[in-house]
Amino acid sequence: LVFFADTTGGENGLFGIETLSFDPTVNYYVAFAVFLLALVVFVGITRSDAGEVLTAIREDEDAVVSVGLNPARYKLLAFVLSGAVGGLAGALYVSTYAQGVATPSETLGLVLSIELIVAAILGGMGTITGAAIGGLFFFLVRTWLRGVDVTIPVVGASVSELYFLIFAIVTL
Repeated sequence: LVFFADTTGGENGLFGIETLSFDPTVNYYVAFAVFLLALVVFVGITRSDAGEVLTAIREDEDAVVSVGLNPARYKLLAFVLSGAVGGLAGALYVSTYAQGVATPSETLGLVLSIELIVAAILGGMGTITGAAIGGLFFFLVRTWLRGVDVTIPVVGASVSELYFLIFAIVTL
């Protein structure tokens, strides 16, 4: 049972979504502005009283309950914020990188999901700026490896052909 299949495209997804721009430079600046906005919001929340309560919940939820605070409210705040940023990132991904094609195979692929988790782990899961740096490192190293045309002597293949395997070994 698919709800609103005529609107959402059902299991086939959407095609021809209007993109922000076909100019990669404009797409970069839009994505970078959204990134900076999300970073500022999350750093602001982390350094506020709500951020201290979230850290206390991570360390010892029973202690937060014992001082009279409701951990469920703060967990809901964290869930809503992460969902909002995830939805915004998905919308930017489709309208810039995917060139307006929002198919399930493109947006729900296993490789993309693993890349997002690995990027967060590389930077440190307990920090805001660490995840941002991890994502930047992940993207830059992967892009650099794709462009290296040096042949590996033992294997007889170029680095750009085996970039995914090499990158997996580097991240491990």
